Amino acid sequence: MSILIVLFGQENEVDGKLRAPATARAAKAAEVFKELAPGNETVILPTGAFGAHFNTSDQPHFHYLTDELIRLGVPPENILPGVASANTVQDATEAWYRFKNGGHHRLVAVTSDYHAARVAFILGRLSANDDAEIEVISAATPASYAGKDKGLEERKLSILKKDWVDVIPRNSKVAPERFVAVYENAGRELRHHNTLSIVVIAGLLAVNAFAFLIVPGNGGWVLFFMLLLLAVIDGVLWLLFYRLNNAAHTAMRVVTRMEIEHRIAGFAANWRTQSSEWFRSPPWMWSVKELVTGLTAALFIAVTLAALTSRSDQREEASPNRTTSSSAIGNSNASPTPVTSANGNAVDRFANAVIGSQGNENSDANMNRRRRRR
Repeated sequence: MSILIVLFGQENEVDGKLRAPATARAAKAAEVFKELAPGNETVILPTGAFGAHFNTSDQPHFHYLTDELIRLGVPPENILPGVASANTVQDATEAWYRFKNGGHHRLVAVTSDYHAARVAFILGRLSANDDAEIEVISAATPASYAGKDKGLEERKLSILKKDWVDVIPRNSKVAPERFVAVYENAGRELRHHNTLSIVVIAGLLAVNAFAFLIVPGNGGWVLFFMLLLLAVIDGVLWLLFYRLNNAAHTAMRVVTRMEIEHRIAGFAANWRTQSSEWFRSPPWMWSVKELVTGLTAALFIAVTLAALTSRSDQREEASPNRTTSSSAIGNSNASPTPVTSANGNAVDRFANAVIGSQGNENSDANMNRRRRRR
C-alpha cells in the first residue's frame, strides 16, 4: 500500500531554528513513518515555505523540516520535495492533489494537537466528493509553548468554517471558459462593492462635516433631535457599508479559493490580514470594517462634544447703569434725579437717559436756576 504522510508546517524561528510545535510534529511524523514503513511504500511530504508570521529566513520552512526528519532517522529518499505554501489551506490543498495524482491509497496528516481540527476540516471539504482514506494524527504540543498561534486557533477555525466556499476543482472536466468567467465575475463584484463602499464612507464624512456646522450652537430639544437624526443617518450609512463590505468579502473568498485551488499567483490568495482581535492590536492593523466602525463612532462623538461644549453667539447686552454714580454723591453740581426715579423734571430725566448723570453740566445749571426762582 502506498501511504502519503503530510507533515504540516508553520512556527519557524527567524534564525532558522524550529520552535517546539514544529519539532514535536516532525518527531511524530518520524514515529508514524517507522510504524507504517514496514511492508508499505511510505513517503513524507513536508509543507510550508515563507510567511511573515512563521518563517522570515532565507530558506523555506519545509527545508528545516526535511533536515529534522533526516536527523530523526527518516531516509532522504522517502522524503518528497516540500510544498511551497504560506498557510494551512495551501498546505492541505497541495497535499491533497499530491495524494490524488501520486497514486497513493492512504493519506496521513500529522500536525499539532491545537491545529488538528482545522486540518481535518479542510481535508474533509477537499475530499467531500471522493472516497479517500484520510487520517489526522496530532502531535502533543509542549505545555511550555505559549505562541500566539495557539491562542488564535479556535477563532481561525471559526472564521474558516464561515468563509469556506467550494469552487471548481483543479482536475474537473469543466471547460476553461467557464472557470475564467467565474473568476472574472468574482473579481468584478469585488471591485464594484469596494467602489460603492468608498462612496458610502465619503458620504459618512460629508454628513458629519456638515453636522459640525449646524449642530453646535443649538441647545435643548433642538440639539437632542439633531443628534438623534445624525445618529440615525450614521447608522444607516454604516449598515449600508456593512452590507457592501460583506458582499466584497464574499467575492474575495471565491477569488482566494480559486487562486489556491488552481495555483493562480493572484493577489487574493497572498493577501494576509492580522489574526488578532481588534482590541488587542493597534488601529493600523484593524480590518477595514473595524476601521470604518471606529471612524463612525469617533465622528459622532466629536460632533456631540462640539455641540455640548460650544457657546452660543447670542450674548445678552449688559444694560448700562443709569443710577447716580458714586462720584456724584455730595456734589451740588450733579443732577439729583436718577433715571429710574419717578420724581424730578422730565427734561432732567431725559438728559440723564441720553448722556448719563455724570458731567451733565447744562442740566445741572438749569435745575439750580429753577430752584432759586422758587
